[in-house]
Amino acid sequence: MHSGSLRLGIMSVLLVCLGLAQTAASTGQKIRLQWFGQSALKLVSPHAKIILIDPFISKNPKTPEAHQDRMKLGRVDLILATHGHGDQMICFEKSGPMRPLGDGITVAMARAENSSAVMAKDGESGRETIQNGGEPAECIIRRENEYTLYHAGNTGVFGHMVFIGEYYEPDIALLPGGHFTMDPGHAAYAARQLLKTRLVVPMHYGTFPPLKGTPEQFSRSAGGLFG
Repeated sequence: MHSGSLRLGIMSVLLVCLGLAQTAASTGQKIRLQWFGQSALKLVSPHAKIILIDPFISKNPKTPEAHQDRMKLGRVDLILATHGHGDQMICFEKSGPMRPLGDGITVAMARAENSSAVMAKDGESGRETIQNGGEPAECIIRRENEYTLYHAGNTGVFGHMVFIGEYYEPDIALLPGGHFTMDPGHAAYAARQLLKTRLVVPMHYGTFPPLKGTPEQFSRSAGGLFG
């Protein structure tokens, strides 16, 4: 039932809607993903639950202008953040799966290999200083018997991904591929050897000058993974 039959062409535009991408062949259930650049994603489940992940949108230089007004996002049921950088906010702790939207959709936070810091302004002096943003994380979203989506946040490659691959068997993996995170080669290795998923959405690249990784580099590194 899982990802053996799934295919996805590499994303090469700034905003992509994976229009009703099929993620569970045995049930025919579908989800919709919208990418706003960097690691910002909007997920619409088959049952019309709307989840935002790392919603760095209004100040994101790679989010198309038409989509930078957060008020136009409409209803949002859940916001997930994977780390405390200037474009994120930590929502809940890493632990066992939770059901913040009630029965049906399970969300879990997992550890990640990255830093986490935010700029905070002192109310009296007005000075901005860098503060600890809490521990970085990844998130796994699962709709029982339908799909499992893994958002890697800003992590580098590390052994815990084996557990995620074996336990959660993600149908879709959203993997970064630039400076400060895993690069395209590391992302391809993680998808092929650790997560063992065949449906990958590249993210967190091209937003700022240091983020030089590209989906084409990922594709070349992945070799026959998507063949």
